[in-house]
Amino acid sequence: MTSATDLMGNEGETVASAVARRVRQELAGKPRRISQASIAEATGMTQQMLSSRMIGKVEFGVEEVTRVCAFAELDLVFVMTGQRMPRQVASGEALSGKPTQP
Repeated sequence: MTSATDLMGNEGETVASAVARRVRQELAGKPRRISQASIAEATGMTQQMLSSRMIGKVEFGVEEVTRVCAFAELDLVFVMTGQRMPRQVASGEALSGKPTQP
């Protein structure tokens, strides 16, 4: 089960700030750099709108963060909750029923 601490991340960090931090963290871990310009264009935002969300100045809307994650192939569950879900095996069954910490 996800706790409020998992959602918020660091002590005193808001959920919105945690989501923005995790988007940045996931993008930084990509082997191929994806520009903010290409993310903004693909998700229907201006670069300024995306930048404001990436730095946590403006909260991501649920649809916005979903589009960003889909385009950039980010783990939406992790971005939203801070929890990594187990990878699926070929048969479609989870390796374990418990989420893992990053």
